[in-house]
Amino acid sequence: MAYIPFKAIGSREFVALSGSGTVQAVGATTLGGTLNVTGAITLDAPASGTVGGPSSQLALNADGLVVLDSSNIRRRSPIGCYFSSSDVGDSCTTISLIPSLGSIDGIATVPITKGSTMINIDISSTITADIEAASTGAGGLDDGTVTTGTLQGYYLFLITKDDAVDPALIFSLNPISPKMPPTYTYKSEALFYALRQATYDTWQRWASGTDGWTYSRYFLLSNGQSTATEPVDCTNLLPSGGEAVIQIRAENTDSTNRNITISANGSIVTGAAWPISQMYSIRVESGGAGRKTAWQTLPVAVPVSGTLNDDETFYYSWDVAPAGSIGATIYAQWWRTTAYCR
Repeated sequence: MAYIPFKAIGSREFVALSGSGTVQAVGATTLGGTLNVTGAITLDAPASGTVGGPSSQLALNADGLVVLDSSNIRRRSPIGCYFSSSDVGDSCTTISLIPSLGSIDGIATVPITKGSTMINIDISSTITADIEAASTGAGGLDDGTVTTGTLQGYYLFLITKDDAVDPALIFSLNPISPKMPPTYTYKSEALFYALRQATYDTWQRWASGTDGWTYSRYFLLSNGQSTATEPVDCTNLLPSGGEAVIQIRAENTDSTNRNITISANGSIVTGAAWPISQMYSIRVESGGAGRKTAWQTLPVAVPVSGTLNDDETFYYSWDVAPAGSIGATIYAQWWRTTAYCR
């Protein structure tokens, strides 16, 4: 007679279970003690949402199921961040983080901190903030009202509650720490910096790169004539502690040579200026040998707010005052915040 095995043997409790073969549990298995494994564990058809690959690890998903997950790599700089606005024309008040335009997988990964704890959060959908929102806090300005009557730069942060939930954007004049709304505990570094044309109630036009650089063009200095080492204050025009690229237009409309020197803020201790570029022999000459206008593009490190002479972003000086109405005219070209400067 053929042997017919049991179809089921019901529930069993084992004090100890060992073996050199295969142990197969068709249904749910509950362990009341420690599971010690000396070999490999293979998951056959792991739960939906599993991420495999090198350095994968076992983890619990939101439903309490064991899945394969990628290890928590601590990224210290944001990736996949792209910023734009759906507003057009005057009265443009919103700025959005749009991950689908910033990365190949449609995910922006942002480091956020609470005290000394840093974690990474993945943003997969668009988040928007309105600087003129009806109330301050998450999704708007952190405190107070929008500055009027002047060109003013604002920093944009990502904030979340504990466990990285309810991500939101928030504007602030503070380059490091926005005023946090109640229940929000984690914040990023400033991810974006934009200038508000308060007179026209709109943003200065910009183009966002996916590498942290923002491209725009506006005056930092107009018709500089100084023959002393003159500081240019960009405190409200370039991001504190960030990097920027500036363009210098130097012009002299008489026939005598003029030379101009551009210097950097060379020390957080002394605030000393040190030359980083010179342009020589700027003049008009009837025979055509001279050049009345010289152009140059230079990178500059923006001083950190609160350091010595932080209002002296860079310096310029002529050897002799130039003729004409242009002198030294300097523009911002592009910049990025400290979050991307490492």
